[in-house]
Parts: sequence; C-alpha cells; structure tokens
Amino acid sequence: MEAVHGVPARGYVLSSAVEEIARDGRYVVGDLRDAFLKHPAMLPEFTYGGGVSGAERAAWRAFSAWLLKRIADTSERDLSLASAQSWFDGGSLSQSGKAFWSRADRRSLPRLRAMSEKPGIKELLPYILESHGPGSRLSVMRDPATLAARRRKKEAGVFYTPPDVAEFMVAGALKDGESDATALDPAVGTGVFLRAVLNAVRATGRGGNSFDLALARLFGCDIDPLALDGAATVILADVIGDALKRVATPGEAWLAIRANLRTCDALLLDPSSSESRPKERIPLDELFPEAPDGFDLIIGNPPYADIGPRSDIPTLASTFKTIEACPRGTADLYPAFVEQMTRLAKPEAAGALVLPLSFACNSSPQFRACRRFIAGQKGAWRFAFFDRQPHALFGEDVKTRNAVVFRRAGSSGALETGPLRKWRGADRRELFRRIDYTPIACDISGGIPKLHGERQAKAWERLSDGMSRLSDVVHGIGSSTLDEMPATSSTAVFVSPTAYNFLGVARSRGFEAGRNEVLSTNRLLRVDCATERDADAAYAVLSGNYAFWWWHVTGDGFHVGRSALKNLPVGSLFADVVSRDRLADLGRKLWSNSIRNPVRSLNRGRVSYAFSAQNSPELRRDVDELVLKELGLPVALVGELIEFNQNISAARLLAPAAMGSGEKSA
Repeated sequence: MEAVHGVPARGYVLSSAVEEIARDGRYVVGDLRDAFLKHPAMLPEFTYGGGVSGAERAAWRAFSAWLLKRIADTSERDLSLASAQSWFDGGSLSQSGKAFWSRADRRSLPRLRAMSEKPGIKELLPYILESHGPGSRLSVMRDPATLAARRRKKEAGVFYTPPDVAEFMVAGALKDGESDATALDPAVGTGVFLRAVLNAVRATGRGGNSFDLALARLFGCDIDPLALDGAATVILADVIGDALKRVATPGEAWLAIRANLRTCDALLLDPSSSESRPKERIPLDELFPEAPDGFDLIIGNPPYADIGPRSDIPTLASTFKTIEACPRGTADLYPAFVEQMTRLAKPEAAGALVLPLSFACNSSPQFRACRRFIAGQKGAWRFAFFDRQPHALFGEDVKTRNAVVFRRAGSSGALETGPLRKWRGADRRELFRRIDYTPIACDISGGIPKLHGERQAKAWERLSDGMSRLSDVVHGIGSSTLDEMPATSSTAVFVSPTAYNFLGVARSRGFEAGRNEVLSTNRLLRVDCATERDADAAYAVLSGNYAFWWWHVTGDGFHVGRSALKNLPVGSLFADVVSRDRLADLGRKLWSNSIRNPVRSLNRGRVSYAFSAQNSPELRRDVDELVLKELGLPVALVGELIEFNQNISAARLLAPAAMGSGEKSA
C-alpha cells in the first residue's frame, strides 16, 4: 500500500519517517539555541525571557519559521534561516541580525537543504516539532542512545497520535454539518487533534476564512510551552494563506493562534460556575474567557502517566472521583481527563478521548470509579477497542492496546460497545470505515464488555444474570510451574497466564528440557477440581471457543488472570452429571489430540510449553454446543463463536455486526 505521510502502514513506521526530517531539524535547533545563549540580545522580545529555556523556545520558533516558509513556498530551493526570519517577521533584518543569521546559516544550510528534499514535511509537522526526539520502543531497539528520550516521554505520558486516529475521533464526535463547534484539547501537544477539527470543519464548506475559524474555534492547554508553540505552528501551516488576508505577517498570525493555547495543567480547571474553589484551582472563564460556559467538543489524547508527587492530591481527590478512589501519586492521570471531558463541556457537548485499554478492563478501584462515573452521566457513550497485534493504533513504534471513548451529552443514557479489533497493516484505512457499535444494557463498573452484535449482547446479558461461575464449582484457583506439574494431582487443569489466538490449557504431565536448557519458572494458573472427571470437564470448557470468547470480551486480549477464570459462567454444567460426563469425555479426547503438538518456546535457555485445542475443531464445536445449550444460549451462537475465534487468529477486519436477529435459545 502506498504510504500516506503520518499514517502508520505495513512497511512504513511513522517514527522512522519523521526522523528522516526531524534529526537534521534538532541539530539546527541545537545550534540556534547555543547561538541565542551567546547572543541573548537576539532573543525575541515577547514571552520567552532569558536562560536556556528562552533560548530553546526561540530556537524552535526560528526553525518553525523556516518550516512554515518552506511549506508556504517551495520555489526557493536553498531557503535560508535569514530569509525565513525576514518573511516571518515581515521586515528587513538589522545589521546585527544579518550577522547573527548569516553565522547560523553557514552551519545549518546543508541540513536544511537535506530536509527540503524529504517528502511529507507538512503532514509530519506535528511530529517534527516534538522536542523530545525519538523515544519509542522501536527507536530504543535500533539505537539505545534514544533510551533517555523514551524515559522522558514515558514519565510525561507523551504519545503523539497518528492523524487518521484523530480524524476518526473527530468524525465520530461531531454531528454532520457541525461547523461552529468550539473545541478544546486539554493535553494538546503539538496540535494533531485541533488540526483534525479544523480540517473537518473546513470540509463542510461553511467555515469561511480558515484563520478566523481557527481563532474562534480552536483552543488547547498543555503543561509544555514548547509543545504549544509547535501546535501554533501546525495550525498556522494549515491556514497561512487565509491568515495573510487578515494580518500583516506570519509572525503576527502565529502569535494570535498561540494566544488560544494556554500553558496550564488541565486538571486544575474548574467549570466557571464552581463555588468554594481552592485558590490553586482555575475557573474556566479565567483561562478561556471565550468559552465561559464550556466547550462544544472536548477531544484529545491525555497523558498515559502517573499523577506523580504533587502537593494538591487531597484537592484533586475532592474534585475527581477517579482520584478519590486512589489518592496517591501512583494513581493514573488519564481517568481524571474522562471526568474533565464532562466538567468542561457545554450541556449538549461532544467528547472523544483515546485511552489505554485498561480503562475498560482494569478492576482496580480507580478504574471502577471511572466506569461508575460514566454510567452516572447523562448522555450517550460509545467505546471502540483496538488490540496491539499484529498492528497497533499508534503504529509499530508504540505498541499499545487502546480504547477510544466517545461522549454525546444529553438526556439519554445509552451505552454502545464494540469488539477488541485486530487488523493487519494493509487494512488500516479500511479498519476505520468498518467501526460499528452494539448497544448494551448492563452494569459497566466491573468492566466494559467488548461485544459485536446483538446476538453477543443478548448472550452477555444472559450470562450476567446471576448464574453459577467456575469458581463456584471448583475447589480453588492457584498457581504452579511446569516442573511442578508431574507431582500435581490429576484433578488439576493448568492455564497459561498469557494468550493471543488460543487459551493455553493443559492437564498434568511431565516435561523435559534439552541440553543447556531449563524449564521456565513462569507461573501457570492452576484450577483445582473435586474429581478427575470434573477436571476433564473443566479442561473441555476452557478449551472451547466459548471460553476464548468470554476471556476476550472481558479482558485485554493478552493477560489471562484469575478473575477471567473465576467469573466464567458455567451454570448447571457441573451439577448435571450427564452433561458433566459428556464434557469430560470430550475433554479427554481434546487433551489426547492437543498433547501431540505442543507449542514449545525457548527464551534465553528457558523452555516453556503451551497446548492448543485448535487442531480439533469438531470436538471444540461439540463442547460449545453442549455448553451453550446448558446455558440457554442460541445454537446459532456456536457458529458465531467459531467465526470469532477464526477472525481473531487471522486478524481479519470484521464485517458489520448483525443486529435484530431475534434467535431463540436452544
């Protein structure tokens, strides 16, 4: 597939494409910073001040002026810093200025010329202006020297969003034809989301002058002033033609846009109407007098980081339910941004945030509080979920599992969910066209089920209706290692603690390690049953498509925890001796087949084994038919669960979910 600049794809890694340009840019910025430190009289007169931070910001601003000029006019092949500065500020340089920029150009022109020859400067601009530099998982693998930048970015929770994700979120949040929405990105970074909002409104054809539109509609805040400087540059790059119809110079336009971007911790903001506000809190109308009643759209990618050691945690805990549930510096920041998405919004506002997948399935008090908060809000909520394998939402350099959360304020309390989607790099563009949602009516405080279609939603509703769980019919769920297996009772079933395309389920057996190898000491989950026949039956249930679906719907698509096993609905399967014995017979046959082809892995001399029942599709179908019948679920669901497993294993794009099927239970 042809690469679209800024959009991750198979064979196209976003960070690598950015580095082709940004590497030279950071050298230019470094030289300019040193030059400003030697000649502080050359620092801009407005907001920067002196010292390293002022020189750093002035250097980035000068580099940004060059980028803007290059984007606005590609005719000047050897565009110099001096020429770009003169254009940006709208006047001739002084004698001292000419000397300063002449020295800078002698050092920088070769790198600037190399950058000019690279494609995609405008599309990649938000990432080129990321001051941290490369610091992804992939960059560290290729160049360990980028580890320091990776640590800084992780501490700050900085993960810049690909443009197609931002466009998907804007399209999902704004109603058709909405062209007058005021938008706030509370962790704006270098402006990816505000750029997407601007493009969406311009596409309606009713926005008018795009510079006027940006000034009237686009707002943001961030704790990093350098990032905000970059965001102003990104927005100006998209409206430069219209801007120069309104103001005399690009520099004046840049300052006007930058005035909408405030250096502030978004968690300190309160609605203008809040009373009894502690002195460190900031009323919304004080920071953004343009939006005293709130914003029409709150959108962004909040920091994936801890709150950290801050003195106002008690105040934050009294303000945010998600921090009250975990009033410590180790609490996550981003759940509080979910609350801010509603607190800083107008009564009929929309919102969209991209979050880690843990938002949906983490069972800790903070995340339960976040989901309870959502359930208690008026309005409609939608959730879209994205896996990290084989490809990830943020691309190959930032492998995360994500949830995109949409909110539309109003009187309804509708909840709609979707499956945990897998896809391949070549299918990325089509992926966003196929996102659909399934209405659910359930308590989401314990987790948001990742369901696809009405049949699955009805099954979930049935399974959530107080029936017996696996924990009710077994003696307990503990842990063991491979070398402990042979000595373990034959009434045990073992489950690997991680999974992708199948749950690794096994019975007791011995293992051998080769020369210079040892058995892995990683812990396995151990399900202790009352009898050997119960263990055979439990093995059958856990090897079927039904258990795999349940785990995938309730978890993160990778970790297999005790709770996923304990909470697996089994109804009367084990109480009915006939059903139990039929399952036990199927379980023995499945294990006999599975043991023939163990999945053997070797990592640094440590050997691990996993067992898959996928080579016994007919036996697994028999298990699923028996299980679903006993649970009172539709027979048609058997085929859907088989297809579900196949889609996960092949990372296929999902067809739109079937709705209104109305099948009867078996």
